[in-house]
Amino acid sequence: MPGELKTAERPGAEVELGPSAYMAMAMVRDGINTGYRIKQMLERVASFFWSASYGQIYPELRKLEAAGLLAGREVTESGRLRREYSLTAAGEKRLRTWLAEPAEPSLWLRNEGLLRLMLVDWEDRELARKNLRELRRMSADRLEAVGALVPPRERGRRIQALGVRLLEETVRWCDETDAALGPPDEA
Repeated sequence: MPGELKTAERPGAEVELGPSAYMAMAMVRDGINTGYRIKQMLERVASFFWSASYGQIYPELRKLEAAGLLAGREVTESGRLRREYSLTAAGEKRLRTWLAEPAEPSLWLRNEGLLRLMLVDWEDRELARKNLRELRRMSADRLEAVGALVPPRERGRRIQALGVRLLEETVRWCDETDAALGPPDEA
């Protein structure tokens, strides 16, 4: 029935959750309550360190609802049916427990441009320089995008500041490394 909140039979049932599930619960807690809104917010404020596709977000939301960690309801807005979620008490407890645990990053950084620079034969200065300049261009573009963000909360502004620093340093490193390669090879 549209508008009716539905939760699982066993609230807070122990299901294995990954970081994206906790991200979704925290966003729902903060009022970002649909899959579409979660994806938009993630792209706007966290894309330099975390990503998730719609194909990941919607199954996570369904899984969290089935486990009783979120409650969902169908809502019609502007003639469109969508599902809104709210965090249950069991979800709040599970989220707080996860947030209190120490976290070791599974990946510090996943960047194909850096991978290519690691794998290229640096004796081929032209190809190394091409990869280096592409990494610089992409980092500078991302720096511009991250710098233009306007996070709604203090925590978001602090994380944004970290992203800006990381990207500024990447651009600086690219410039220094490019200069250290010496003059371009003559054809």
